[in-house]
Amino acid sequence: MSETKERRTIVKRVKNGALFSDGTIRLERVRASYPHTGTPYEGENDAGTKTSSYGCVGLMPKATHREPKDLCKAAIDALLLEHRIDKIADDRKFIKDGDRMAKPECEGMWVVSARESKRPALRGPKNDPATGKPQRLTPEEADKMFYGGCYVTMLIRPWWQNNKYGKRINANLVAIQFIEDGEAFGEGRISDDQIDDSFEGEDADDSGGWDDDNDL
Repeated sequence: MSETKERRTIVKRVKNGALFSDGTIRLERVRASYPHTGTPYEGENDAGTKTSSYGCVGLMPKATHREPKDLCKAAIDALLLEHRIDKIADDRKFIKDGDRMAKPECEGMWVVSARESKRPALRGPKNDPATGKPQRLTPEEADKMFYGGCYVTMLIRPWWQNNKYGKRINANLVAIQFIEDGEAFGEGRISDDQIDDSFEGEDADDSGGWDDDNDL
């Protein structure tokens, strides 16, 4: 007889977040930074070995996301207790105080870093008419949709690391959903209207030839 899989449920619901029975945490309406969702990031680990991973850094405003931060802190405390560790350095935790980081976009934020070796589940903002559930995105669609500055909901799973690279409390990026556009970091995106304003067209009756006196 096959075993019945236990139904996954929400055990604690808070403003802008939730804790599930399997230990995963949902962080709602966070601002994405360095999202690598459809295509993995190619880098190196501490040993210089090439790695490939997906991930996203979520920025949670302190003014609105205290309770999701507390869910993350409780998960960290539970892992420390489970592994009989009194404490661990802040830079070894998946959530950090953005006011202690030298990045303007992190000021006033709780900063959550989540990575995964396999591609996370990718979801769009609208429901699929066929299923009534959030639309599933292809990697190509995700690469176009997610960018630094947009708003997302992240589903993460905290976990304990203890290997030759040291002790850490990391978070896997289980799934990510695009919520809405936001002001892009850096130079940002250029809208279609801004593109149109950047060019000048010719009237239909113009000859379309070059004026040799005005060559560049």
